[in-house]
Amino acid sequence: MASHGRLDVLVNNAGIVVRGEARDAARRIFQTNVIGYISVTEAFLPLLRQAPKPRLVFLSSSLGSLTHASNPESKYYASRATEYRAATAARNMIMNQ
Repeated sequence: MASHGRLDVLVNNAGIVVRGEARDAARRIFQTNVIGYISVTEAFLPLLRQAPKPRLVFLSSSLGSLTHASNPESKYYASRATEYRAATAARNMIMNQ
């Protein structure tokens, strides 16, 4: 920060998949895959705001698509990893704010 004073691009690309009891898996996955993205973004916002054209990138996957999840023709329709899919959909919603 001292040498440049800004951040032009922030790429959020963290994610985990956890197996086990659904509530614990969901809690751990949401903590990293959703809250982690929010926390990192909040931490770097002051530097992003200093950039002339800041860019914020959230990596995602088709597993978070509600369109795919509700389409019986989609290869993602009956996919497992429900907790991961829910967290990815939540992250997609945050990304669009």
